Amino acid sequence: MSAPSAPNIFIRPRVYSGQIRFYWQPPSSDGGSPVTKYTLECASIPYTQDLSANVTNYYVTGLPDQTELTFTITATNINGTGPAATFRTVQCGTIPFGPTTVTLSTLNESTSLVTWDLSTISTEGLPKWFVVTTIPSTVEMSSFKKCAYIYERARTFQVPSTNIAYKYLIQAVNDTGYCVPFAYSDDVQF
Repeated sequence: MSAPSAPNIFIRPRVYSGQIRFYWQPPSSDGGSPVTKYTLECASIPYTQDLSANVTNYYVTGLPDQTELTFTITATNINGTGPAATFRTVQCGTIPFGPTTVTLSTLNESTSLVTWDLSTISTEGLPKWFVVTTIPSTVEMSSFKKCAYIYERARTFQVPSTNIAYKYLIQAVNDTGYCVPFAYSDDVQF
């Protein structure tokens, strides 16, 4: 007889403004005795919540937006508390508003430079990265996507084919999701 193993985390936390929903499954080993409780904790806030053994998801509310939070969960039986499982570090907030200005210029006959600005609204979760989508003007060619780091505000791109107009869509992404696709550049002909 022993304490249970760590609970199994199978879905990343769902993030909203001021709240996170956590999901887990029972430990693979209960140590020979049934789990009597789970304990959800975050040392940096601090936060501790004991939950009954039949609970496998839980909302935590009243959390600060734009703050990196790491929660852990443990399982306990009559023999003790097992090791903690650590949830992915996430940040509360709303979906980012996203880039405010997207500008496209040509550097040469096959290279473009796309630049953008970023909104800063206090309730947003801070963006983690950008998705840049190249959109050709013809259906014969496919759109393609690249990621950009959060500190980037410009990227150069080789266009796959000339004699076609292209435009770019920039989307900010945070733990809540992708911003609404509205930040498009003007079309530029190559």
